[in-house]
Amino acid sequence: MTNPVFADFALQYATPPDQVRHQLEHAGLTLVQQIPALELQVAEDIYANEDRTVVIRYIRDHQMSIDFLAFETADGPLQAEFFEKLSASLKLFDSVDLAGFGRDEDRVHRSFGLRALAATARGFWFGTYRVIETALSDERENIRQIALLVIARLGWWEFVALLEHYIPTEPSAQVRETAQELLGLLRIRAADEKHRS
Repeated sequence: MTNPVFADFALQYATPPDQVRHQLEHAGLTLVQQIPALELQVAEDIYANEDRTVVIRYIRDHQMSIDFLAFETADGPLQAEFFEKLSASLKLFDSVDLAGFGRDEDRVHRSFGLRALAATARGFWFGTYRVIETALSDERENIRQIALLVIARLGWWEFVALLEHYIPTEPSAQVRETAQELLGLLRIRAADEKHRS
């Protein structure tokens, strides 16, 4: 597949795996490979159409507790066609939808949005950064902990300044300690990236 078009869509939480697999097959895709989780954080079922111009990975991210579909297609219109087929029976959320969940006042929605943004991220997006920044000021400690887990997963050097500003304001000693350890790791990573470039 030359110059593939990529897009990732989180599945609504608690979507049964058999339902996802059935809908992928119903859309005209065939299971071509299964990659078990083993020691990795994700398990994948890879589906493709007959001429392999559409590849959709059904990924179960165990660290973030998020399932999503990663589309790899030969062109945008073909991707849109398969998205329409699948979204007719599966609730699929893109990064804009997930950012909305990540700002929601409901704890379950907010947690889902944060974790799904981390699971589906292919690179830095300022929208994700802003959602995490907002989550760090949430009054609920568990949301702030999830935001730190997401920062750890993404590992973007852009979080260094955010954590430096955030740590002195964190009321929980345990969360503050976790944030301080994470900041140290991100500083090392940022220094490594600057050294390589």
